[in-house]
Amino acid sequence: MTSPPDLKPDVKPRPNRSALLSEAALLVGSRWARGWCEEMSRTGRAVEGGWPGTLPEARMRVAEYFRIECARRHLSELDPAELALATRSAYEQAKRDWLRMTRESQQSSLRDSTTPAKK
Repeated sequence: MTSPPDLKPDVKPRPNRSALLSEAALLVGSRWARGWCEEMSRTGRAVEGGWPGTLPEARMRVAEYFRIECARRHLSELDPAELALATRSAYEQAKRDWLRMTRESQQSSLRDSTTPAKK
């Protein structure tokens, strides 16, 4: 039995949860790497070496982000498999961004050291 057209409840399309998970995890990772670089620069340290973040830290950041975002969008919380996938994605994105920024920092330092000083 179907409802008459004028009595049907508003049906909102379910947001594409997998797209939200992947896109937001990448955003979390990029922000994390950028935060590390800003902190290193602010404290006078060079942005170099391997990625300093850890998987437990990634999990904490992802869980916090999605706790807020899922509540805002009225979505259920992440299940353990979603949390694991988003954690890995965020960690890998942060590591990629960090390594890219270390290369850029090294290239900038190299250019600065080979450019003659202006008198």
